[in-house]
Amino acid sequence: MPGEILAVDVAILLEGELRELAIQLNREIRNSNPNSYELGDDKKPHITLGMGFVTEHDVDRFVNALNASLKDQTSVDARFLGIEILDGGRHSDMKLEKTEELVSLHKRIMEVLAPFETTYLGDAAGYVLDEGETPSERSIHYQQEYRKLRSFEHYRPHVTIGKGSPITKDVPPQIYTQHRIGLCQMGAHGNCRRIIHGWRLP
Repeated sequence: MPGEILAVDVAILLEGELRELAIQLNREIRNSNPNSYELGDDKKPHITLGMGFVTEHDVDRFVNALNASLKDQTSVDARFLGIEILDGGRHSDMKLEKTEELVSLHKRIMEVLAPFETTYLGDAAGYVLDEGETPSERSIHYQQEYRKLRSFEHYRPHVTIGKGSPITKDVPPQIYTQHRIGLCQMGAHGNCRRIIHGWRLP
């Protein structure tokens, strides 16, 4: 049996000042919108490099393929540009520069993911959920359409910080060097919840 179909995200897991900034901005959003999710150790601030659905049966082979692809990967510079308010203020991102480095890494991850991708059949067990949660239709659709609508030339590197907009709008651009990549099982709202496997970049 192939096992559950897992919703997965290969992502840069934020560390240091960039992680602290994401959590601070998320806290501001939650002060005005308590229904927004809380970023932290459970719902990890991240930069998506590639996402899709894979079966439990294929996870080990997928990790091995990622190991081979990432064996010479060094730290990644995330060039923060500012706060981006989207969908009429319904959610906010930290906008990042679409650098050749990030685009190249994104393309590589999507190429590694391709032979393992499968079709989501609607089973919520493939997500990490809190009690009473179900995966949002928006998140499912986003992930189902990621390769077609949000990859390669459509790739938009960012950090999602919550539902609503933060009080702080003017944060100066800065470069943050990042050293962690994780293969994560996703939560109800596109969050990185469970780290299936992690990589530390020199």
